[in-house]
Amino acid sequence: MSDSTLLNSLPRIYFDRKKSRGISYVKAFDGNAWDGQKGYAVKINTRTIGVIDSPDAQGLIRFNNEFLTQRPDFKNVAVVCYLNTDTGKHEFRIEHNLSSKVVTKHIKACSHEVKHVYSIGNYLVYMKLLEGDPLLKSLKDSFPENWDAILSLAFYCLEDGDFTSNRYALYAQGHKLPCQEELTPTAVTRLFQSISKEDELNFFTKYMEELYCSHELPTRRFWALDSTSISTYAKLNDADRGHNKQQENIPQINVLMVTDQKTGRPIFYNRFNGSIPDVSTVTSTFETLLHLGTRSFVAVMDRGYYSWDNMNFIVGAGYHFLLCVPLDKVSIFQKTIEEAAVAFLTGDKYVSAIDENVFTKLQEFTFKINGKTVHKKLFVHVFYDQERAGAFTKKIQKRRNDIMQMLKDGMTLDATNQSFADEYLVQDDNGGITLNNKAFQEANQHAGIFVLVSDTVSDGKQAYYGYKDRRTVEDCFLDLKVKMCCDRFRTSSEDSLVGKCFVEFVALSLYMRMEHDLRKLLDKNKPVPHHSVKTIIKELDGITEIGFADSFITIKPISKTQRECLKLFNTNEPVSKYIENIAVPNMIKYARKPHGDKAVN
Repeated sequence: MSDSTLLNSLPRIYFDRKKSRGISYVKAFDGNAWDGQKGYAVKINTRTIGVIDSPDAQGLIRFNNEFLTQRPDFKNVAVVCYLNTDTGKHEFRIEHNLSSKVVTKHIKACSHEVKHVYSIGNYLVYMKLLEGDPLLKSLKDSFPENWDAILSLAFYCLEDGDFTSNRYALYAQGHKLPCQEELTPTAVTRLFQSISKEDELNFFTKYMEELYCSHELPTRRFWALDSTSISTYAKLNDADRGHNKQQENIPQINVLMVTDQKTGRPIFYNRFNGSIPDVSTVTSTFETLLHLGTRSFVAVMDRGYYSWDNMNFIVGAGYHFLLCVPLDKVSIFQKTIEEAAVAFLTGDKYVSAIDENVFTKLQEFTFKINGKTVHKKLFVHVFYDQERAGAFTKKIQKRRNDIMQMLKDGMTLDATNQSFADEYLVQDDNGGITLNNKAFQEANQHAGIFVLVSDTVSDGKQAYYGYKDRRTVEDCFLDLKVKMCCDRFRTSSEDSLVGKCFVEFVALSLYMRMEHDLRKLLDKNKPVPHHSVKTIIKELDGITEIGFADSFITIKPISKTQRECLKLFNTNEPVSKYIENIAVPNMIKYARKPHGDKAVN
């Protein structure tokens, strides 16, 4: 291939000059498109393909690995950029003489200069986890211009914990990232603001297609639904004092997360006003999932999501579900519960694998769907544990005594204790406080039991495992709020909220992937270097590469523990190398000789 043909095959290029760093990023783009909102044309699909060690964009282009992987014909090719003084435009030529002035000047001047010192351990692991993963593909498809910056911010969120944008630039200077450009706090804010709710939903549409809709699932999937409240001091539209699960007296936004119980992978999330209870979020969430194009899962929900209206909607929409029923709402299943109580007396309903007595019955119910009466049979699973029954009775009695003492002392009851007193205590004619025996007996009838109802899970043991494995979504929230320190929406702008939430979702997805891989080994009693992902991330942060201007990369010695952390995620150990072979012939030539060396005749 001729030089002109090879140069003409280069993509369209522009330069991002960093005078403070003495370099110019070489960036490619596919074309221009008019942006009606901004009122001017913007470049499409921009990406960094290399760097020139000059602030005026003149000199040898050091193409990056991603570009060379896509364009191997540019490997070992010296492409030089120079300014045509006649036209005032930058032009390119291929330099075949490696000892030419423009090449040797670059190498001689910079061969010993250290260009960067990066922590690379976590980068290698993250990119290995994302290799061929639907998350990365969906991210690139949805955000072709910013996917690398979004991913870099997610890496920062994973490692820094306290996700504050004003510290990102310092983090980027010392870590290898998909987007190596330093982003100022203003640039980070602009990136957050560029991600709209429409972008968010379009991403999930692509993500669902990549994950489940584009191919047939080999096994039934259980998706857990659960919510948490994330507090904020900012005046955001959905921030409100409501049903705060942490009992904090500050406004919060409720976040509902959908998680694949098999892989621990977060699938989808939705935000709601802080005053909206969990039970009211079900219909909206399922409507959104339906329009995202997926129904191929069993939705596993806690008792906080139970209502007959919710069940009616879920059945009508054709979703599969496994739902826990609150004890104060089991009256509709009372006949089945009574049959279960008789069956438990025989002793042959005990299942040792789950340490529970299990009774399952196929019960018919009547639903109103699109104005029509529909009869549908559901599997009702009743579980009973004698120890749980005893603990329940003991709890009721202790609480009764505590509240009676509080009343005798003249103390004012809070809302929770007052509700208990109204239900279980009565005042006699003499002003004495006694136990409401009728209420207690009714509650005691259901002591030690819990009820699961499903349209599709027929086996009691499978239903039990499906429900108990909801821990994955609870782990998600624990990791998000405690381990990743995302218990606050640290943003003062409504425009930034969507983007910041999305970046945290990407970070959480990676964290849960690591958590899932680690837990599989721990469950099998396999030896692991550390027992927590947070500690592993800290360990990997110590793997360091030093990059020289002549494209030589050297790796500082790696410890045994660091090597084991890499192996844990099937990640190859990094090695010292030249990322461009152009400097090799000149390395010895320009190496300094020892003092006193004389030429040998």
